[in-house]
Amino acid sequence: MRTKRKSLIEERYYKIKRANMSFISMVEERVAKLQYSLVPYFPNDLMFRIFLLLPIKSLLRVTCVCKTWYKLINCAEFVEAYNSQAQTTPILLRRVNHERPNIFHVETELNQSENFSIFPFSSSGSSSKFIHFLEIEESKGRITDSNISSSGPVVAASNGLILIISLYRPYWTMSSRRRPRLDWPLIGNDRKAGRLIVMNPMTRKFIGLPLGTLPCTPANHVHESINNESYGLVFSHSKKAYKVVHLFKDKLGFIACEILSLQARSWKAVDGPSEGLLRQFGRAPVSAIGALHWIPEYSPSDYIVSMGADDEKFTVTELPKTLGIHDRLIEMGGFLSFVASLDKGHIEVWILKGLGRVEWVKQHSIHIDAILGHVDNEEFSVPAFALNAKEMVFRRRKQLYSYDFEHEEIREIEMEGAPITAHESFLPHSNNLATWEPLERMSIEVMMMMMMMMAKSGGKKNSNLTRIVQERAKMKAAEEEEKKKKQFPLTQDCVSCILLRLPIDSLQRSTCVCKLWHRLIHNPALIQSHADRSEAVILFQTSAPRSILYSGPPAGKQQQAGFSVEDRLIEPSNFFNRPDIRPWSKLYIHFLEISNGKGVIKDFNISCFGKIVASCNGLILLENQLKTGGLILMNPVTRQLVALPVGTISVSSKRSYAIVFDSSTAEYKVVHLFHDGYDYPCCEILVVGARSWKMVDPPSYGLISWFGYKPVSAIGALHWLPHIDHNDYIVSMETGEEKFKTIKLPKSGRTRDRILEMGGFLCFATHEEMEIDRIDIWALKNLSDENWTKIHYARGCSGLEMIPTFGSRFGGKIIFTRDEDSTLYVYDFQLISMSKIEMRNKERCPSGDSYLPHVNSLVSWEKGGSKID
Repeated sequence: MRTKRKSLIEERYYKIKRANMSFISMVEERVAKLQYSLVPYFPNDLMFRIFLLLPIKSLLRVTCVCKTWYKLINCAEFVEAYNSQAQTTPILLRRVNHERPNIFHVETELNQSENFSIFPFSSSGSSSKFIHFLEIEESKGRITDSNISSSGPVVAASNGLILIISLYRPYWTMSSRRRPRLDWPLIGNDRKAGRLIVMNPMTRKFIGLPLGTLPCTPANHVHESINNESYGLVFSHSKKAYKVVHLFKDKLGFIACEILSLQARSWKAVDGPSEGLLRQFGRAPVSAIGALHWIPEYSPSDYIVSMGADDEKFTVTELPKTLGIHDRLIEMGGFLSFVASLDKGHIEVWILKGLGRVEWVKQHSIHIDAILGHVDNEEFSVPAFALNAKEMVFRRRKQLYSYDFEHEEIREIEMEGAPITAHESFLPHSNNLATWEPLERMSIEVMMMMMMMMAKSGGKKNSNLTRIVQERAKMKAAEEEEKKKKQFPLTQDCVSCILLRLPIDSLQRSTCVCKLWHRLIHNPALIQSHADRSEAVILFQTSAPRSILYSGPPAGKQQQAGFSVEDRLIEPSNFFNRPDIRPWSKLYIHFLEISNGKGVIKDFNISCFGKIVASCNGLILLENQLKTGGLILMNPVTRQLVALPVGTISVSSKRSYAIVFDSSTAEYKVVHLFHDGYDYPCCEILVVGARSWKMVDPPSYGLISWFGYKPVSAIGALHWLPHIDHNDYIVSMETGEEKFKTIKLPKSGRTRDRILEMGGFLCFATHEEMEIDRIDIWALKNLSDENWTKIHYARGCSGLEMIPTFGSRFGGKIIFTRDEDSTLYVYDFQLISMSKIEMRNKERCPSGDSYLPHVNSLVSWEKGGSKID
């Protein structure tokens, strides 16, 4: 009995032992198989190529396999390579009526801030909209659900990121059943602002940003707010940062602009487009070639408005053809494409590869009806988006068509599942790994390790990869060395801010400090910014040098040798054939600086024989005594000058010259308004750089009878007082359109009343007849609204003897000239006081008739920048 029991126990023991041994052997066998295919044994260069071929969803899943793959997929080199080949996958918003489990609700996941802590809806509420993608492959299309919902519209997309405006209480859920559009703005009495959200819908990374300025919308006009603002998302390559651009209309109807960088996460105001360039915001801007592009109105339009992502400045680009209602701007292959419908079956595709002087190039001509016979001839083919650089999608009502530029064939896209409805609109988008966060690049050590692994594996197939890695490592090391050499104790932004605050003579001397400062100072943007910050001075001429006219030491450092304008114009070979000009008619150019009630006279050490007839933005216009009727354009600071072509010769007492800057074309124009031999008004304009003058329509006969008052440049136009006395209006010429018009004055002007530019506005200084000691200041802020506004009044003006001379650009001051002795006075509107300007070194004031407002700057009429003599 014991023997049998013992045998049973041993048998059971050995059975369990055999089972354990088989399990251990099975585990060892599986481990051996796993060790043969462990991830570290795959070279990174091979996995790099494999990962590039994976779709985005599969790629995101393999990031969880191991740390090596995660780091490889999230390195900067791979993200750049993967995003560059990603195909366009447009976004459309849809509502889903039934309940949805496991919904990623953007606002709920955002972890609301203090001012926006509770949303009144859940992720499955009826107010939420679900983000869908339109995927097209081999003429097959299907709409896929991203399982992401948001309470606000998607207003912009760029490089794989989308911009969402989250709402506290959507208007359309409260009082309307109308479906939301992608480009609906965030405005209205029944809608309250939430915040901006930038998100990558594939990686589901997001960031909450503060809202900018809310545009003004009249009550009960919610749907009109679509024309009041526009959002755009763009990537700045110089700053390596995404920027949110917000255009909106302020209370006065002007278009303002503010920009939020995802690095700074705070809004800053920038100069918006010029007045009248943008009239509607119905279409979302297109991001391409490093800028955002707006269509100014639905149709027709001959230009587009662009804002560079790097310089944040607005420019106007002419279109190759007039834009119609069925034409579109599309980003295609990294370039900006203009798709123009010549008729229902003929479409042209134009490409713009850069801003500035780059011209449109006609890339393709499409004849849809000739290729696809069954297309409805009564319907236009509207371009929707570009899949890539070789394929574009068109839309006719509910049907989509794909055109292949390489094979020149058009195919109908068959939709699988739910079709596209007529009211749905697309927002071009690309599903990729885009992020606003800085990414780590492969270090040199990792590259060398990859090279060693490839060297160990051997074989000719890895020789090219080894060479690429070696070149990449050398390039990386060279970049690091070059970066160390270029390191400067102060950043360029810091140096630019310092240079902007220097006076003009110190700024000019600073060009000799180093090459970096020389390059910064000669940057046109810094030159214009410095000119905009500079206060105006009084320019005048005298018949004798300063050393003879004024006693005492000269103010400022004087140069040893004088500069003669005529000597510079005359060529050395023709020096002995110069015209006979009387030496006693020579004039010397000076300027008067006024600061804290003190005046100091300085000179440019420049002599000339012609009188100064006009000044603008640092440039002056001189009479050319070497040629009858000729003119000389000059910057007295840089001493850059050029002789202009001779125009119509006129009598000096019956003419008026002016120089003005046209911001729409970035060109300087010389305007010559005169009376001919029969006293009929004539006008001719010379664009600086052109070879001939052009005649324009002058003001009507009798509007101008006297040219004794110099024209004033303000609010985008030139303005003349037309008569010696009893001026009931002014004659104005718009700079861009070059057309004359009359603007009624708030009251009749007398002989001692003047118009002047002050603080960027056109002002009219008039003596009050009822109060002999008072001068009223009226302002006109734009040409479209000809309503004058009384902004100031000055007392203590000693009756009618004070003549307004010019207004300060900053600080709210007006300089007056006393008619009796040409003494200068300054009236401070903040201190409400009139005081006499005391001249330093007991110098006497020049004659008040020769005063001319001027700004000392480095500005040049050449588009390349200024030149220093």
